[in-house]
Amino acid sequence: VMAEHPDLAGANILDYVALSSETDGVDDYHGTFISGILAAGVNNGIDVDGMVPNVSILPICITHNGGKTDVKTAVAAQGKKTFTAEKTTDGTSWGALYAQFLQPTTEIASSSSSISVKREYFSESGTPKVGDVVRVRITIKAERDLDFVEVIDRRAACMEPVQQLSGYHFGYYIAPKDYTTAYYFDRMPKGTHVIEAEYYLDRAGSYSTGSCKAQCAYAPEFCATEKAHQFVVNP
Repeated sequence: VMAEHPDLAGANILDYVALSSETDGVDDYHGTFISGILAAGVNNGIDVDGMVPNVSILPICITHNGGKTDVKTAVAAQGKKTFTAEKTTDGTSWGALYAQFLQPTTEIASSSSSISVKREYFSESGTPKVGDVVRVRITIKAERDLDFVEVIDRRAACMEPVQQLSGYHFGYYIAPKDYTTAYYFDRMPKGTHVIEAEYYLDRAGSYSTGSCKAQCAYAPEFCATEKAHQFVVNP
């Protein structure tokens, strides 16, 4: 905890306790941030007011031999395609590597890893036109039992949800938003799951949807993406 932070000037910061000799207790973010939520000065014009400004803060750090319990960093690829990691300490360690990049929506390809997603559109008139109700069917196939799965359907600009309210439906929570419809599953058993939603087509023109993505919130390696769809809405 940065005891010298101006917003903690009046806080009672106790002596630092370290359960490892390889750390000096200096922290420039997390410990100071949490301490500020609790003990930041009130009405001093600096950031936020603490919830209990007179509370005492006891900084404690628990680490393994490497001095860190968790390390997270972002590195620009700069055209490189190979990543190498070297372990220099004893004991068991876990790690993960995630690559992120930007590309036009229409260039996103369908993909799957332990879970797959398929999106279909059905128009009541066969040929989409203004005023039609379109049914969107999303089929999700899970190869194993999964927890805390979120499905994000990025819809086209001409589509307005028939059901505007958030809430639980058939075992999942649905949340219509400005340009997406989100579905949240506490638990998704192995097998096939189908969800449907209806939308009004409110304007004519050529449109592209965004992608549709299904992913485990706390195990993002279990992920599937359905590519964008293009269609024309007639007057």
